[in-house]
Amino acid sequence: MEETEKINWWMRRKERFVNRFEDNDHYTQQRAWFLNIILHIIVILFSCLGIALYLANPMSFKQAFPALTVVVISAIICIWLLKFGKYKLAAITILTMNIIGVSAGFYIKFKGPIIYEGFTTYTAFIFVTMAMATLFSGRKMIVFIGACYAVTLSVYYNAVIKNIDPSLTTFIKISFIDNLFALFFTTVIGVLVDIATSKAKIQLVESVSDVRESSEKLVEISGAIDSSSQSISNGAMTQSTAMEETSAMLKEIAQKAKRNYETVLEAREIMTKAGNIIGTTKGALSQLQTAMKDVNNASFETIKIVKTIDTLALQTNILSLNAAVEAARAGEAGVGFAVVASEVRRLAKLSADASKNTENIINSTIEKIKQSSIFVNDSDQAFSLFVKVAEELSEHLKVISESSEEQSQGIVGIEHAVNNMTDIIQTNSTNADEISEVSQDLHNMSDNIQIFITKLDKLKNA
Repeated sequence: MEETEKINWWMRRKERFVNRFEDNDHYTQQRAWFLNIILHIIVILFSCLGIALYLANPMSFKQAFPALTVVVISAIICIWLLKFGKYKLAAITILTMNIIGVSAGFYIKFKGPIIYEGFTTYTAFIFVTMAMATLFSGRKMIVFIGACYAVTLSVYYNAVIKNIDPSLTTFIKISFIDNLFALFFTTVIGVLVDIATSKAKIQLVESVSDVRESSEKLVEISGAIDSSSQSISNGAMTQSTAMEETSAMLKEIAQKAKRNYETVLEAREIMTKAGNIIGTTKGALSQLQTAMKDVNNASFETIKIVKTIDTLALQTNILSLNAAVEAARAGEAGVGFAVVASEVRRLAKLSADASKNTENIINSTIEKIKQSSIFVNDSDQAFSLFVKVAEELSEHLKVISESSEEQSQGIVGIEHAVNNMTDIIQTNSTNADEISEVSQDLHNMSDNIQIFITKLDKLKNA
């Protein structure tokens, strides 16, 4: 936990420092940060070195104090310059002060008891300065510092060689040549590093251009995918809504078709019952028609009988008249017979009147039976027509019921198809949402790439 807090503190400190150079490229920001670290190390290191010299050898401290002071003060000034975002000025200042400090060190060593000691001590600071020049400046500054140090070594060598013991001449020459060669080699390495960095920048520029072009294409592709996915998603939502409405309508139609089918079945059943009733009624009418024919025939037979009775009554009346005539001729002897003949004539008249009334009633009944027969025939024909219509209606209802059943089954099939289409549309909608999320991720990725390209642009412009 403490290490994490230390790391976070260090990163926050670095971020605050780098923000001072937000107008510069990334490479310059990083070099300024590392220069700041090195300057603090120089202040601490040379301060500790001065304290160590003071404790170990006050005389040496006294001789090195001016150079140490120049280096420490120069580092502090450069730190102050970095706080104000003056990186180039700070780099040039520290390098220049290093040149002055090393040159002053050679002079101090020349004035010291061992005049050639500079070849074994201050040459190290030469290479430190060259390394700093390689890190914090360009090739011109590297060549310039190398040339300055070459001049310094040459002047120091010429001054030492004239005042040295002849036995040390070879050592001094070898030291001078070695240091000069090392300085040349360090300068060449610094220049080569700078050239390699420049070539890397050129390749970086080309890579940045390729990455930028790919990023722009990625942005276009992600935009197209996002637009397409949005269109697909909106279309899927619209289709889903329409399919839901269609499914609801189909369910309602299926319910109505089912109710129609059930109603038609009930109507068929009613028509079947009505057909049976009509058939029974038609049978009864046929029986009634037959019975009325029998009654009519019986009436005609009855009329014949009545006419026979009427004829007998007429003959009886005639006979009674003849008997009365004969009784009148007989006188008193035929009085009784005349009474009988008169009574027979009266009964014959009553029989004739009764047969006449019976004939009239039977004729009236026959007329009514004829009219009833006509009505029965009309009813029979009407019922026959009704039966035919009922059969046709039953047949139509059968066709309607079969069609309704097929329609209901078809609607059920359509409903299943619509449900499948709804599932597919929902799947498409889900896929469209996933595509939209992927396109959003691509868009975010392209934004991150654009940020990265911006950083690379700063780096290539360094």
